[in-house]
Amino acid sequence: AHPCSVFTAHDDTTVLIGNNEDYYGAEDTLIWFVPPEDDAYGYVSWGFADNHFSQGGMNDQGLFYDGLATPALPVEDWPGTETFTLMTLEEVLAGSATVDEALPMLEAVDIGPVLETAQLIFADRFGDSAILEGDTIVRPDEDWQIALNFYWSDPDLGYYPDWRLPILLERMTDGLEMTVEYFTETADAVHQGTDPTAPGVFTRYT
Repeated sequence: AHPCSVFTAHDDTTVLIGNNEDYYGAEDTLIWFVPPEDDAYGYVSWGFADNHFSQGGMNDQGLFYDGLATPALPVEDWPGTETFTLMTLEEVLAGSATVDEALPMLEAVDIGPVLETAQLIFADRFGDSAILEGDTIVRPDEDWQIALNFYWSDPDLGYYPDWRLPILLERMTDGLEMTVEYFTETADAVHQGTDPTAPGVFTRYT
């Protein structure tokens, strides 16, 4: 079992995103709200109480992101030089309204060390999305995109095949319904763990 899962789809009027935040251990989860300011968007973030690091979030413009654990992947060509901090991703939420606005902010930051063991997925209210896989940015060919713990650009690097992938592929294609209820059922279908106190991965929040 590996953490986490994210899936998004859109039609002409609606964009929906589902996210299971899976984690080892039983740390307390946290949700916090930052109101907008004259020069910054408001946003909500989710994470864990032990370090208050934003594992994912969405701003008041509809820009969403989340991170997923991945196999090791050397990052050699990321251009950014600014220091990555615990606030970097929240700063992206505060300063970007779309995926196309978020990517240049990220490219200015040295997130290479982060992307060597994790990937980031961003999506916005227009249905645009992107997965940052090391030096590669993966854009969808369909009206949906799925992020798990393998690299779409190179599945052989590890964590593939994934038992959740055929479930999500079926639900994002056959009979896809653009409703909160359908996305809730989809998240439930790839929920991990049954006992939050047992060893291993458990879905801490959805």
